[in-house]
Amino acid sequence: MEPLRLLQGDNDVPSISPVAANSRRRPQAVPHSFRVAVRTFSLIIGSAVVGVLAHASAVWFSTRYVVQQQPDGSRQRAWPAQMDLWPTWVMLGAAVIAILVQIVAFLTLCGGVSSVIRSLP
Repeated sequence: MEPLRLLQGDNDVPSISPVAANSRRRPQAVPHSFRVAVRTFSLIIGSAVVGVLAHASAVWFSTRYVVQQQPDGSRQRAWPAQMDLWPTWVMLGAAVIAILVQIVAFLTLCGGVSSVIRSLP
């Protein structure tokens, strides 16, 4: 298939119109409020997940060697000796990564990244 400009008989490369040249300098549109709300909601949910997992990890670290007195007089450790915490660490890492991605997406949605790029030398 031949390009459309060759079919029309115009072999000159068209120059950029002043409207197209000025379109780069035009301010971006205001972000849609629903998209901002969804990004904000997912950022709040991600922050809540990080908060809950961080609190659970902090409680485990502070009480992992605690021995408790039972009502019958016996003593028992508060946590099992062989507790597998890798699912907690994986979820905590994934939640932190999700928060970082949401922050970047929120900034790009609201136009914060373009102003940062313009300010760079």
